Amino acid sequence: MKTTTKADINRWLRVFDEKLFAGKLSSWIVVIGDHPAMVDGSWGCCVRREKSIYMPKNIFDFTETGIIGVLLHELAHIRGGDYHGKKFKNEIQRFQQEGAPINMEDLKDAKYATGKFVRWFIDFSILRGFTLEQAQEIVANKYKVSTEEFMRRYPKASKGTPGIEDINTPPPSWHIPDDSRDAKLVQRN
Repeated sequence: MKTTTKADINRWLRVFDEKLFAGKLSSWIVVIGDHPAMVDGSWGCCVRREKSIYMPKNIFDFTETGIIGVLLHELAHIRGGDYHGKKFKNEIQRFQQEGAPINMEDLKDAKYATGKFVRWFIDFSILRGFTLEQAQEIVANKYKVSTEEFMRRYPKASKGTPGIEDINTPPPSWHIPDDSRDAKLVQRN
């Protein structure tokens, strides 16, 4: 079995650059090592301002197919944004249409949160008796990110609605459909 090297990953980056980005990523690099934005267990991280894709040191434990899947996933973040929302999914679908060997898991409906949803979730938790810090931890855990990463992603929404802790009545009953890709709220009748 052939061992994948960093040179292989950089070669794949150039191939995908030509086929998927018309050669516009020539200054991008792959870095093997951690980045502060990577949360525990991350398989990769796209840092657009550095024009870098970070992969953990254990990436070489993955199969060639797995490494290519991670690389394509991170490349999708270049145009698809930081989160796994609609723009990201559209980019993955574009890759698939171009014949790229994407990880089919990336096509599944993404669970992501809008700022409005995060603020509602924080408010809801506070109205249920949790402190702001506890509410932030609950929501961060829901999205499997550290509290620090959650606060960075949602700096305003993560603070909830000012004065919400002074309200004594709970909010209306809301239902979040399990199949909702964008976690929009639907009020129960």
